[in-house]
Amino acid sequence: MKRKKPPVTSPGPPPSTVPAYPDHRRDPWFYAMLALTFLFSMTIYLLTLAPTVTFEDSGEFIAAAYHLGVPHQPGYPLFTLLGRVFSLLPLGEVAYRLNLMSAVLASLGAVCISWT
Repeated sequence: MKRKKPPVTSPGPPPSTVPAYPDHRRDPWFYAMLALTFLFSMTIYLLTLAPTVTFEDSGEFIAAAYHLGVPHQPGYPLFTLLGRVFSLLPLGEVAYRLNLMSAVLASLGAVCISWT
């Protein structure tokens, strides 16, 4: 009697229908939680926002962003350019606008951390 040869590749277990990582993009609650994260952190930042220049390098960075100058090394070009955009907003003093920019960017950072 002749023995049957086993197949070269066995089919193995069937592929899983459950993804390794959940797909949050289809869940509306996921986006609601991201929005709540932004709103909560932005509220806290706005309640504690400095209305004018504070100590240390704050004045130097505000002046550099407003005049598109270069603060001390390494220069912080992205902060300077974004600060210039925020300094054009018609809200309060320039220092308040730059502090508002820091609050918005920090809140967006909280959203990015929540996303992961």
